[in-house]
Amino acid sequence: MNRPRGSESSHGEEQPALQRLYERTSRGVGPGLEVTRLVLDRLDNPHLDLAPVHVAGSNGKGSVCAMIESALVRSGLPAALYTSPHLVRLNERFRVGGRDISTSNLHRWIEKLERLALELELEAVRPPTFFELTTALAFGWFREAGGTLPVIETGMGGRWDATNVVHPLLSVITRIDLEHTEFLGDTLEQIAGEKAGIIKPGRPVVCGAMPPEALEVVRRTADEQGAPLREAAGTVEVQMLSRDAAGQKLRMTTSNRNYAPFVLPLRGACQRENAATAVAALETAEELLGMELDIPGGLAQTKWPSRLQCLKEGPPAVLLDGAHNPGAARALAISLRELYGKKVQAGFVLGFLKDKDAAAYLREIRPVAARCWSVHLPADRPSMTAGEIESLGRSGGLEIRASDTHHAPREAEAWAAADPRRVVVITGSLYWAETLKRDGWNTSGRVHAS
Repeated sequence: MNRPRGSESSHGEEQPALQRLYERTSRGVGPGLEVTRLVLDRLDNPHLDLAPVHVAGSNGKGSVCAMIESALVRSGLPAALYTSPHLVRLNERFRVGGRDISTSNLHRWIEKLERLALELELEAVRPPTFFELTTALAFGWFREAGGTLPVIETGMGGRWDATNVVHPLLSVITRIDLEHTEFLGDTLEQIAGEKAGIIKPGRPVVCGAMPPEALEVVRRTADEQGAPLREAAGTVEVQMLSRDAAGQKLRMTTSNRNYAPFVLPLRGACQRENAATAVAALETAEELLGMELDIPGGLAQTKWPSRLQCLKEGPPAVLLDGAHNPGAARALAISLRELYGKKVQAGFVLGFLKDKDAAAYLREIRPVAARCWSVHLPADRPSMTAGEIESLGRSGGLEIRASDTHHAPREAEAWAAADPRRVVVITGSLYWAETLKRDGWNTSGRVHAS
């Protein structure tokens, strides 16, 4: 097994409890919510002392979570954030007041939860999974640290996701697409049904733009649950005024107010859609909390790397994007044309986890892909070999060759330097961030010119 990502202590020594936690990733997905509830009960149910904004969806949910959390922190509220996966360090998954959990507190909680997990296993309870324990860690740490208004991102699906034990302030569902079909179903309606499982009786729900067949499921579920539904697509208007490598200047208008223009430090058309969803959720939160939030100020301070992130301004520009399913790939291709022109020639450096639909992904990027490099991505989950990706690409008519994670980005950069229309895009997984950082790329979110 690969060394767990983010598994080193501040002294560079691997922690045994952390190692055991990562070994649980091989146990896959745990069915049902019973084990999560048992773990939380041993912790005196910390989730019941929180008022979460619970977010599900196929694409954009992490960005929407980051925007909402940023606005809550900016407004002086006791906000927290739980997301997955992390990019480099496990600490990134747990944030209170805009700050990651300290390594000492992280290890203390992991040791506590590992002891608790062993107790449950001795009682013949199914062993808790990695995600069930990290979810319990989030709830326990948030209560302890005073992050009583957390933004909680589902891991996969919604109905049976470990996070779905919460009693939310409100629920949010972002764009839905085909993903994890082996677990969630192979139609948009089935997947939407799983995501809509986070909608709770009488609690408000906000949804972003999504295909009609998915939206109908969300509407029907909200109606069945007596949950007031706000659709961002019909209530938030977003106008882009300008854009550059640092982000895009937006003007947003809702039925409640006209917002002063601000710069969203996330690029691409998909992030305008995500911003609309976040604003609709935040306005709903304002009504529930009885106070006005600094929404534009919060969105302007959003930190969410690896999403169409400019690693080098160029020329040639080098971008990092965590798009890992066909819908996200489609949005990526649209954004590349928007940012670099309809004749953009993109050189894609591609690495995928085994459970991704790489063939469909490659079909979506083909219109903008001039050349591709495939790699075997180091990860703590099974990933496709460079040869497997190369074979899929050639079958789909792409010019592609197998390489490795260390050389492919530099090879692509050298190729792109020969033509001003060319841009390099490193994509296919969020696991890229740690690999690139180790190879000396700047992944902090600050743009560097060549």
